[in-house]
Amino acid sequence: MYTTVIKGLCEMGWLGEARKLWFEMIKKGFQPNEYTYNVMMHQYFKIGHLVEARKIFEDMCGRGYAETTVSYSTMISGLCLHGRTDEAYSLFEEMFQKGIVRDLITYNSLIKGLCKNGELVRATKLLNELLAQGLEPSVFSYNPLIKGLCEEGDTQGAITLWKEMQDKHLEPIASTHDYIITGLCKERHSLQGIEWLLNMLSWKLKLQEHTFEYLINSLLQEDRLDDILVVWLDDILVVLESMFRVGYRLKESTIHSLVSKFSRDRFHFPDLRLENIIERN
Repeated sequence: MYTTVIKGLCEMGWLGEARKLWFEMIKKGFQPNEYTYNVMMHQYFKIGHLVEARKIFEDMCGRGYAETTVSYSTMISGLCLHGRTDEAYSLFEEMFQKGIVRDLITYNSLIKGLCKNGELVRATKLLNELLAQGLEPSVFSYNPLIKGLCEEGDTQGAITLWKEMQDKHLEPIASTHDYIITGLCKERHSLQGIEWLLNMLSWKLKLQEHTFEYLINSLLQEDRLDDILVVWLDDILVVLESMFRVGYRLKESTIHSLVSKFSRDRFHFPDLRLENIIERN
């Protein structure tokens, strides 16, 4: 009962009340079990109290509770949350040395932390190790790497991982496609970004609003405007209509950019009906 209430208080963010019950429980002769320790440790990491989280872990070790996959995974995840990837990796290696099973959650937590810290080589190595161990990867084994590769300018590498996910019958989440579209735009492959976007629509996926804005502004920066407009007439208007239907609206700055671009280039585009798009925004 104490453990259940402590967990509830931690989920509500009432760590002070949870601590009171923690010490009351011990005072009454009830020793925390592994689950109670992990709940408290997770909450300390959540609010950035790394020293307290480490003390909880060391206390667990002293009572023989810490030699488990769950406890180590909680520590690894918490350390990665705050960019302490070297410490997290050391615990990951320690698990192997002690014969503690490293499961998919353990791998995914460390892969995510390494990618967030820009350590893509180590993260890729972990993904390959995960596969070599015979573990079945999840979407969250790949997604941080895809995001990281796109941010580093290796969108083609990200697309290769995306295809690998497809081969394993893993369904990428919508944000995976957002990363790839943004990455393609950064590498000046806006037309390929449009193709990817249209595929998203055909798969009934909803892109994020900022991705759409990014794509539009990327197209506006292209030098080959006349060539791009052929695609715009057939594809972009369809995308705009779809975005309007789900409730998105172009930012005022994007509207100004559209008007400025076409007015400056004196391009006549009766089929695009830009004035209608402006009215609807």
